[in-house]
Amino acid sequence: MIGSIIKKIRELKGYSQEFLADQLNISQSAYSDLENDKSKVYLERLYKIALVLDVEVTEFIINDTSRSIDKENDFSCQHMLLELKRQYESQLKEKDEMIQFLKMQLLKK
Repeated sequence: MIGSIIKKIRELKGYSQEFLADQLNISQSAYSDLENDKSKVYLERLYKIALVLDVEVTEFIINDTSRSIDKENDFSCQHMLLELKRQYESQLKEKDEMIQFLKMQLLKK
């Protein structure tokens, strides 16, 4: 699951659990639960982890060839990718609306 991928990347980067927990403003035990898939990783936190580890969010989701994904995990990955796509599209729409608003304001001057 995602927790094991986060752990693998964290270890490759040479960071401790304590460091990541501190960066995320959570306890070390809460972070450990996250890596051990004992708690859910919500997208907002996943974004923060990706930022700290200096990787793309998709690194946590895309099929890692060193592990096998069963149908349940595959569905979970697909669901997360769709949710990421939805969030990105929503952010793009908001930015487009802001650009249009600013253009209208400039035209009024």
